[in-house]
Amino acid sequence: ENEIGQKLKNLLAFFNANKEQIEKVYFFAAGCKTEDQKELIKKHFSKLGYDQVSVYPDIHASCLATSGEKPGLVGILGTGSKLVQYNGQAIERENYSAGYLFSDQGSGYHLGHTLLNRLFKAQLSDQTKQFVFDFAKCKNMDETVQKIYQSDNTKKYIASFSRVLFRLKEKEEISEIINMCFSAFIEEADQWNLEKQDFHFTGSVAYFFRPELERALTKKGYRMGVVLRDPIDNLIPLLSNKSLNYRLK
Repeated sequence: ENEIGQKLKNLLAFFNANKEQIEKVYFFAAGCKTEDQKELIKKHFSKLGYDQVSVYPDIHASCLATSGEKPGLVGILGTGSKLVQYNGQAIERENYSAGYLFSDQGSGYHLGHTLLNRLFKAQLSDQTKQFVFDFAKCKNMDETVQKIYQSDNTKKYIASFSRVLFRLKEKEEISEIINMCFSAFIEEADQWNLEKQDFHFTGSVAYFFRPELERALTKKGYRMGVVLRDPIDNLIPLLSNKSLNYRLK
């Protein structure tokens, strides 16, 4: 709790100089799903003088920024991944996230992990293998494995190898990995047996791999919707619109 409070203080210090101009705070972040979590965040804002505070999970920001008041499927594809069914006002359904060890299909971690797994199983061409070694600044597989396990943030480091896939995405063996990872993510939506509809995305992986993602969606019968690297650009004008922000309590 003290750690959360300190992070909020650091965040609020950035705009506290204009405090008198702030009517309401909208706070979107991972880990803000339960009422207890939301109340904890509100309590810290209250200590700093902010009483009009609305707290939501980060996926709600993605829904608002991409789908607005229209229903659709919304996904986050970044280091991790998340999928929800949005009805234009609230989230009706979401995939269960068991963390990167069991979930996160289609994410940067999934892409990087799949690439490295094929490296260690000698399933990559010599050219691609050398590109991976150069990216990791390693001479061989032993050094690469050691560097992964010694990383301060293993998930983030493995996800960084998605950049290798981006640079080599025209190669057939890389294109196959990308399609496989995105198809695994889309298959989660297939399990809901919904009418095919617009599929919106936020996150760096969705943004940079948009053509590949759209091809995977089209094969499954979905339409590509709005794709944003970060939802904040669309959220600011949306939340400033008095006729819309009444929906956010």
